[in-house]
Amino acid sequence: MSERMITKVTHLPKFKKQAFSRVGIYARVSTRTAAQLHSMASQVSELTRFVSSHPDWELADIYMDFESGSGAAPRGEYARMINDAANHKIDIVITKSVQRFGRNSEENLVTMRALLSAGVVVYFQVEGYSSDMPEAELQTSLRSALAAADNAARREDRMWGVKRKIEDGTSELYKRPCYGYKKNADGVLLIDWDRAKVVRDIFKWYLEGKSIWGIKKELEEKHIPSPTGKETWPMRTIDLMLSNEKYIGKIILFKTVMVNYPYSIRRDNTNSALREQYCMTNGVDAIIEENMFDAVQEEKKKRSTFSETDEGRTRRATKYSSKQSV
Repeated sequence: MSERMITKVTHLPKFKKQAFSRVGIYARVSTRTAAQLHSMASQVSELTRFVSSHPDWELADIYMDFESGSGAAPRGEYARMINDAANHKIDIVITKSVQRFGRNSEENLVTMRALLSAGVVVYFQVEGYSSDMPEAELQTSLRSALAAADNAARREDRMWGVKRKIEDGTSELYKRPCYGYKKNADGVLLIDWDRAKVVRDIFKWYLEGKSIWGIKKELEEKHIPSPTGKETWPMRTIDLMLSNEKYIGKIILFKTVMVNYPYSIRRDNTNSALREQYCMTNGVDAIIEENMFDAVQEEKKKRSTFSETDEGRTRRATKYSSKQSV
């Protein structure tokens, strides 16, 4: 028996008769984890080989995005690709699949039309068709819808697992540190005593009458670095610290939630308006006494008719308020 041999069967692109020379490769993965970086390398490698198999093609550029297809964050390389097409720097875009290209059917179709108007064709390697074919928009709409449904189903499966861990108290979400806490080698949240002193001072200064702006100036004059290590403190950071129940040992999950999938916009979830919340009591050692925390919340309500800004005190606002401007 002759020796067995396996060869890869490559389907030729279904292009209309059109001359291409400058080719752009577009590849996308959701994150920068090791597995996703490997996926990016595989995408680029495979598409580069595909381009090199056509002697009359020249690889002009490679566009690589590390952004989720379900998020609203801008994709810099995607935008650069569209701009290069408009400026006639490329003649064709090669991408792995419809799912790797646009976020949804609408974005895919809009981009395909914009590129075609600039004389640039998109070729989807896995599906084996190009955007200049008669059935391209129908195929793209159907495949985008199927991909979106599949992503939504997998997202629900992941959320089911996340919810189970939250309910039994084993979720890592309960172990996220904030200013004043740190994780030990076992991943347990412990008080960071140096920063805990700053937290106590912030609460004390507020009850003594200092405004958010006044506390900000106090911290900066004392050269105390912000939670991100910067010399300046954002006023919103101080405001949120003064309302963080974690400082009295309570850990509340889903104070804000992502809505409007697949665009994923973050919204406030006060009083569980959008999704159920979970609270773990005694989840971490307290930095602030409960009576002091409650007093700060009452004081914030009293000051809610004023807003403290760099220019001074402004009436009729709900944040960064003060009863005096120092």
